[in-house]
Amino acid sequence: MQLSSTKEILEQPVKDLLNFVQNFKKGKGLLIHGPVGCGKTSSIYALANELQYEVLEINASDTRSKNAVEEHLTKAVSQKSFFWKGKIILIDELDGLSGKQDRGAASAIAEIIERSSFPIICISQDPYIDKIAPIRKASKLLEYKELSPEAIYEVLTKEAKIKKIKYEEKALKQLARLAGGDLRAALIDLETLGNLEINDSTISLLEQRIRTSTIKQTLFKIFKTKDIKIARESFFNTDFDIDKALLWIDKNLPEEYSNDINAIERAYYYISRADAFKGRIIRRQQWDFLAYSNDLLSVGMALSKQEKNNQKIEYSEPTRLLSIWQANMKLSKKKSIAEKLSKEFHMSKKRFLQSWDSFAIIAQKDSTFRNELINKLDKEELDFMIKV
Repeated sequence: MQLSSTKEILEQPVKDLLNFVQNFKKGKGLLIHGPVGCGKTSSIYALANELQYEVLEINASDTRSKNAVEEHLTKAVSQKSFFWKGKIILIDELDGLSGKQDRGAASAIAEIIERSSFPIICISQDPYIDKIAPIRKASKLLEYKELSPEAIYEVLTKEAKIKKIKYEEKALKQLARLAGGDLRAALIDLETLGNLEINDSTISLLEQRIRTSTIKQTLFKIFKTKDIKIARESFFNTDFDIDKALLWIDKNLPEEYSNDINAIERAYYYISRADAFKGRIIRRQQWDFLAYSNDLLSVGMALSKQEKNNQKIEYSEPTRLLSIWQANMKLSKKKSIAEKLSKEFHMSKKRFLQSWDSFAIIAQKDSTFRNELINKLDKEELDFMIKV
């Protein structure tokens, strides 16, 4: 959900952003960081709109390998924009890079930043994570802070007038406060509740929903809307992965669409397709397919129904399946670590797994042994071995 003007979002960060773009000097990029929904991506698109610049967006969580980064970015920095005054290259979701699995990607991005003739802007929630250190060194840092309720209220007011959404001023201010600094979430809630009118009653429903878990909020948005934008963006503010999302949707779908057997049939078709893409991701390590899985589980679910179910449904956690999934994920991590360490200890992977508890205890107690593992495992794997 993009805004058309930087005046709708922030002041000082946008001035720094404007200064970087207009006075761009080859050799340095810009790394924007801040909490979810504070206007990082929106401000770039709004600024580009005002300057009549093209934005070429690359998602780091999709372009994960060194070769893929070089292929995408080399083309981007070598081609001029024929129909625009300039070009901004935007690399979003740097947090999506995952350590050793994507080794070389961050360094490749940093190298291209240093030679690019166009401004390259990267976005991350946390700029100080180790895996993006090369990008941090090649960039200036620009912090976006959590938006105030007053700033969010101003945007909501303009958006409500544009979309002719009825609202009570007091209720709209409460909606702005409930967003917790997340403008994107506030805009999604505005559209979700817009059909009902924004008043004390609808805000009360929203407050109840906010007290539930994040995944329940996401299910509410997917099941209760037919708007493609709302459905797709419902996944943006969550930290659960596709496996967990699939289990939750599978568990609660029959009850949500109980009044429409055809909707259930269509929805399960989309679930099956999402699961097929998930399998391809695992087998081929082609993370581009993740976007298709996400769309099938979000947009597919939303468009499966003819009419939304106006009854309140209490979404329940798929405890049995979730337990199996968690056990499988735990075993998968153990196997991955065993693959790396079994050769170091001159034993089979099976034997290492049988001795797992002993190695884990040594790793917890012996700092010398733990330091040796630092060179063989990434931080996530080492933490897992110590804590399990």
